Amino acid sequence: EVMRLWNRLWTAPIVLLGGIAYIYVYIGPSVFFALLLMLLFVPVTMYFGRVLTQMQRKKMVQTDTRIKLVNEMMQGIKVLKLNAWEGPLLEVLNRTRAFEMKAIKKLHYYRGLTVPFAIAVPNIASVIAFGAYILLGNAVTPADTFAVVSAFAIIRG
Repeated sequence: EVMRLWNRLWTAPIVLLGGIAYIYVYIGPSVFFALLLMLLFVPVTMYFGRVLTQMQRKKMVQTDTRIKLVNEMMQGIKVLKLNAWEGPLLEVLNRTRAFEMKAIKKLHYYRGLTVPFAIAVPNIASVIAFGAYILLGNAVTPADTFAVVSAFAIIRG
């Protein structure tokens, strides 16, 4: 996972600074309102990341428990069949799977809330930047709008 994101680690500050400088050329100091919003959401994003990591770990514990149980059942299949333990062990397996599914659902519900949030912040930031630009008495042109929105999309990654 770290190696997959290694290039983003060192390129993200360059892209951010370059994008902010590019946007500054078009809309001037209004870009700093958007930058402020994005910086305010950094702690929120970090919190979401920590929570998602904890949920992923809990899900993996449940998955490991279920896989271990299935492996034990498969290794002792002769004993299991001879003593007719299929029913009770199937109940244990179903309970284990229910706990795992609960953890998976919780993880995906939370991820379903955080992913749109991560997509929305740069869009909200561009709206705030344009709002500040207009409030400062400037006129917005389609060319400037396209360039700035494109730059915000590049910053988002």
